[in-house]
Amino acid sequence: MNTSTRRTVAAIALVLIVLSAPLWVPTLQTLAAQNSKPGEGGSAFYVLDAGWTTKSLTQTVLAVPQVLAWSPSQEDPLWITETGFIYGGFRDAETRQIFITEQRNLDHESLQGVTFKGESYTIRSGWLLHLTTLDEKTGKVSSRTALDLPAYAQAAGGYSFHPIGISGDTLYLMNYASRDNLLAYDLTAKDLTGDSWSLCENGYLMQAGFLPAAIDLKIAGNASSSRVAAFCVDYSTGMQSWVTLTNLQTREQSSLELPQLGKEDYQTGNGMFTANGSVYAIDTDAGVLVEINLDNMQIVQTSHYRDGLAQGQSSWLDEVLSWIGNQIAIPAAAKRWTAMTAVSPDGRWLAVDGGFSASQGSSQELLIIDLQSLKATQSFELRQTPSQIIFGSDGQLLALFEKRTLARDIEGVLLNIETGEQQTISVPTHGWIYGVMSAD
Repeated sequence: MNTSTRRTVAAIALVLIVLSAPLWVPTLQTLAAQNSKPGEGGSAFYVLDAGWTTKSLTQTVLAVPQVLAWSPSQEDPLWITETGFIYGGFRDAETRQIFITEQRNLDHESLQGVTFKGESYTIRSGWLLHLTTLDEKTGKVSSRTALDLPAYAQAAGGYSFHPIGISGDTLYLMNYASRDNLLAYDLTAKDLTGDSWSLCENGYLMQAGFLPAAIDLKIAGNASSSRVAAFCVDYSTGMQSWVTLTNLQTREQSSLELPQLGKEDYQTGNGMFTANGSVYAIDTDAGVLVEINLDNMQIVQTSHYRDGLAQGQSSWLDEVLSWIGNQIAIPAAAKRWTAMTAVSPDGRWLAVDGGFSASQGSSQELLIIDLQSLKATQSFELRQTPSQIIFGSDGQLLALFEKRTLARDIEGVLLNIETGEQQTISVPTHGWIYGVMSAD
């Protein structure tokens, strides 16, 4: 073995030892997480608890669905409100109300112990979709109205409608299963307006983000229309995906087919999010993020955001890591889920999942991206793959894991992105979590 070869082998061995250190050295961060206790104050969250039913042709509700206000600093929920089967939720910061869509049967005031035939979250005879408004301070029901959905919406599984945003007195309801994905609900008249929009003319709607009307106070009466950005996927033509922008007033729609973001043809994005009045598309498997100009629906910036994590390393280590990566690179598997994203309250930070690889499956990693530079600045390894992530009002990141059994609470961590400390938490839910909303 010549001198050059020996040096290369030694360098590779050193790198492997360094990279494997987290597997055998208990870090101070891990020890702090094990011994941490809930602190005073902190963020509060509104949790949509979907409940729990037996998995059989004839199902029994073992744990009722509910909405609860919860804070990691409190042992018990601040309030709990029992509901019907939950399909979605939206919090309006201006009115301080929580809107949820739920399936209810007027013969059952409570779902506890109720038995029915068929799968959960499907249309059942005698059950109607309701729009319910809760006071976020007390959890009391302010109003509850049955939604008389159009026939096309019911035929397409219309009971999956859920609220996504408000403009004036109009609340917009989204349905991922129907061709006409978006409906308008008049909060004053307490009825559907009859307006509908198709956000994805071809393919499937995967994600949607509401962009409120922008108002220029310098010009009297200058208010633009609210818009909805949507992430669409066409699996029949090689996993192509695109982003559409729909003006809810003029009904004009523009779209951008996403280019190849990774090395494989299908890597054209697996998610979309809105932040600071802009729209971004992302591929967490490929580690690529693009910013889209809403005026002309063109990509204005592309970032391989993981490059930001290597800035502090020496040049020789970069070369060795790149060489090793090229030797063991394995093409990623097809998309398995929509990317998980969360934007901090100040719009500065983006949290994303670590993606999926054919060799290792779903990642337990979370990355923090600076939305000013579009580069990742931090990477955190969790003990499980997160199922949901959301920032609290204090800037800390809540990551929740899957619920394994009915007897256990939802477990997760509260991550301080400044210090790296992970505080183990437990959310006192009855069933699995449909969604989480942050309180101001």
